[in-house]
Amino acid sequence: MNPSKVRNSKRQTSLEAKICLLTMGLLFVLLLGVGHFAMNEQRKALSVQKAEAFHSAAVAWAAYFEVLAETNPKGIVRQMSERLTTSANELEYIIIQDSQGKQIFAESRHFTRFEPPALSDTTCRMVRNIAGFGGLYNAKLHRETIPVTLPDGSRGKLIAAFTYSQLNDLIDDLDSKMLLVFAVAFMVGVALSMMLARSLVKPLCKLISGARKVAAGDLSIQLEVSNDDEIGDLANTFNYMVEEMRKSRDQLLTQAMTDSLTGLNNHRAFQERLNIEMTRAERFSHDLSLLMMDIDHFKTFNDTYGHPAGDEALREIGRLILANIRQIDFAARYGGEEFAVILPETALEEANEIAERIRLSIANHSFFGSDGAQYSMTVSIGAAQFPLSASELGGLVLAADMALYKAKAIGRNAVCVFEDSSISTQSCKLIPNLMLNLTEQSMIEAVSGSIDSIEGLPEGYSIELSRLAAKIAERLNLNPEEQDAVRLSALLRDIACLVVPCSLDEKRDLAVNHPIIGASIIQKAPHLKSLIKGIMHHHEKYDGTGFPRGLAGIDISITGRIIAAAEAAAQYKLNHPETSIQSLREQLDSLSGTVLDPEVASALSSILEEGTSEGHELAA
Repeated sequence: MNPSKVRNSKRQTSLEAKICLLTMGLLFVLLLGVGHFAMNEQRKALSVQKAEAFHSAAVAWAAYFEVLAETNPKGIVRQMSERLTTSANELEYIIIQDSQGKQIFAESRHFTRFEPPALSDTTCRMVRNIAGFGGLYNAKLHRETIPVTLPDGSRGKLIAAFTYSQLNDLIDDLDSKMLLVFAVAFMVGVALSMMLARSLVKPLCKLISGARKVAAGDLSIQLEVSNDDEIGDLANTFNYMVEEMRKSRDQLLTQAMTDSLTGLNNHRAFQERLNIEMTRAERFSHDLSLLMMDIDHFKTFNDTYGHPAGDEALREIGRLILANIRQIDFAARYGGEEFAVILPETALEEANEIAERIRLSIANHSFFGSDGAQYSMTVSIGAAQFPLSASELGGLVLAADMALYKAKAIGRNAVCVFEDSSISTQSCKLIPNLMLNLTEQSMIEAVSGSIDSIEGLPEGYSIELSRLAAKIAERLNLNPEEQDAVRLSALLRDIACLVVPCSLDEKRDLAVNHPIIGASIIQKAPHLKSLIKGIMHHHEKYDGTGFPRGLAGIDISITGRIIAAAEAAAQYKLNHPETSIQSLREQLDSLSGTVLDPEVASALSSILEEGTSEGHELAA
């Protein structure tokens, strides 16, 4: 699943916002704690200073009272009141009591006139509330009690009450300044936190973007590293990881496109490159040729010298091919002992020269086995040109293959081109594309008619033979798919005649190799692969004296055995037009167990005896 889609499917707070919120929260808590502690300590210090100042003022008032008591006892009340009026604002009131607690003087600087001195605390508090100076009770005032000598010589005490109004104003002012400092510090902290978040998140966003590109398959990404910290190390590690992934991908691609044994390009790489070269040749109207080559008698070589020697021979031939082609050419191991070379900008004549150079180089090369023994090898090569030989990729390969089969058929260690006169019929250039598109019954019957014509057989010969073969398959209870394979194999049994002559009067090697060439042609058409065994085996004999492999008994495919029986009957009728069904059945009996499978021959004989439409046609 795409990570960006997952992320967008929900509302999520970005990492930058989270870092900012976290930093601001921590900063706020820190400033709040520090500010609270600092202001409390400041209040305590100022309170202690004020308490000391209040105590000193109370002591001074006590000393002043004692002086007045000695020098002017009669004017003591008036002078105390006057001085109180002009005293500092913090002094709220003064009370003088005797030893019994009786108030002999009580005055506040906030009173507008003198009051009798015998006021109680409750009365004084009530008066202040009415006058608008409420809240001046013990809990809000600082009291100092100083012993004094009264005018009559007895001992009493002076109680001075001070308010914290100025101190509170000072503290409020300091608090305001402190809050301003904290606000500025908080704003600076927010700005720094945003810068910090941005410095962290920006490279992380680059990493995320790079990771998404890598996930999408883009391994060309390379992050710019600007941080000399852990994030910079992370970016460097990411770049290293991507570089290693790129190397691994390139190695895998190389391995996927390279044959592990020879080091040449493999079949997959060949198909892709041929498609590219054909597209380019068509676009720019350039020549393009293809060589298909096969090592002669390689199976025999493997059986004789062993597979290690065979592997070394394949590697050596790969090196020889590379040594004899141009840098722009493309050599590949097509499969097994078969190689292919794509020749851009090359006409068929020049391709033939290159193929001949490769053939001679291999034929003249000395190969050595693991035991030091010296041996030689040859190759057969077929060449075709686009679009002269075929206009499609599969058709071009098939055309070069057909030329290769011709080179094999004429004796091996040879080079043949698809336009050679030795490749029969004027329509040979249509064969590759025809095979790839041979899907309908009518098309296959038309091709079989061409084959009949080349072989000099009567019109409709292969069609009637295929019907008889299908009837035998049905009598033997083969499944529908197998019956179709028998019928189509009978129609295309001699398809090799489209490439090389089919007459047994020709060179014996050509005739013997016809089934192999036909099976190879069919193999290039994937939808016809079920016909390969029937085409390959229809010349095999039940006793093992047939060709091309000399198979015997049930080693011959059932399709091949059925076609052989049907063709034996058809050929006998063709050579003996006046024969009867009885004579035909006797001929089949004579071939049973040697040329023909007894079970198949018996099934065909019963079909003829029953007088089926096929039997009448053959006996006609």
